[in-house]
Amino acid sequence: MWIYTLLERENVADYVSVSLKSTSPGSADPPNRHSGLPALTNWANASLSPGSSSGECSTPSDSPFAVRLPSPGGERKLRIVLAEDNPGDVYLVREALQSHQVSAELIVYEDGEEMLRFLNQVDAGEEPCPDLVLLDLNLPKRSGEVLLKRIRESPLCTPIPVVIVTSSDSPRDRETSTRLGANSYFRKPPDFEEFLKLGSVIKRVINRDLV
Repeated sequence: MWIYTLLERENVADYVSVSLKSTSPGSADPPNRHSGLPALTNWANASLSPGSSSGECSTPSDSPFAVRLPSPGGERKLRIVLAEDNPGDVYLVREALQSHQVSAELIVYEDGEEMLRFLNQVDAGEEPCPDLVLLDLNLPKRSGEVLLKRIRESPLCTPIPVVIVTSSDSPRDRETSTRLGANSYFRKPPDFEEFLKLGSVIKRVINRDLV
């Protein structure tokens, strides 16, 4: 069992973002966003100030990391990261989320370098892991294939569901995405109504991840 200290707390609307650090030496195993969260939730939702102790928690770590937890009395929005360089497609993704009533904070990275920088920040404990990644394959600077591989190699983000959202219908791209660990593959359709079906794909992947 491990003791955690609150380094920083940020209350924003429907979530609490906290930065944590173990006060006990021990296992170098990376923190996992799924294990130990019930205990962390109860503690983080209490009225604590930086430097307060969490009591016992079951997630070992000897370095700072960040988690984002529901605020008391409200349902937490999903935190979805979208890697997409086309503003028109970003708009369509937002419409798909809204049309299927997916309550989410959408964070957009316009090229592969920006997305890679974000993943490095997550692994450094500077950003919390998202709940879902939407990944275009044809990005400037770094390809979606490279980023998908990087996500699956991350000590913190490995279990996060990833949906490929691309104009490519290449069998090779589909096969490679599946092999690298994509949870779903959505080809961007030319029709607006068809694009909105992305919302149902997202709901299905998220619900599957929570089971």
